[in-house]
Amino acid sequence: MYIHDQHIHTSYSRDSQADIYEYAKKANELGCKYFVTTDHIEFNSVATNDDWTVDYENLMNDLRKLKKIYPHMEFLLGIEIGYRKDKLKEMNELLSKYPFDLVNMSIHDNGKVDYYMKKDFREIGIDKMLNIYFNNIIDGLKTYDDFNVLSHFDYVTTQNEHEADLFIVNTCAIRQLSVDKAYSRLGYWGKIKREKKEERDIKIAI
Repeated sequence: MYIHDQHIHTSYSRDSQADIYEYAKKANELGCKYFVTTDHIEFNSVATNDDWTVDYENLMNDLRKLKKIYPHMEFLLGIEIGYRKDKLKEMNELLSKYPFDLVNMSIHDNGKVDYYMKKDFREIGIDKMLNIYFNNIIDGLKTYDDFNVLSHFDYVTTQNEHEADLFIVNTCAIRQLSVDKAYSRLGYWGKIKREKKEERDIKIAI
């Protein structure tokens, strides 16, 4: 059985410098039957105050070149597209412009706050920020359906686990590997909770 990573960013993404040819080489060495890129698009990102774009013409050209190098593999065009209710027009236009095989929808901000930024958590408060984030996800699922996968909805995590007050693990009970990884994280977080018990009340949720 093969487990494929279908959330891969290459150097065509604003947030990656990974070489697509090195990815393909590794996929070939591992015996993968297909390879899919999901480079990252954001419209008017709150974090950077601009659009995250991808040069799809050159990306598709690279995928065609890779097909010639590895003819036994299938090379697919995917996308990670950041959902914003005020950017539905731009999202639809982009998705209709290129022949995407896989669409990962993610939610990084709501046009006002970025769900990964510590300063926004400090200013708004953890409970309120989590409510805003998960309500944004629910809104996205109700409003938009032109996607295949809802990506990393555990995005609201701190950049430093030792500074976290809340740990949430979401796993798949079907695959034993996922369960084992979840137990491993729970053990690690439990250690942090014990170390920090005099400083604050850390909560762990499954």
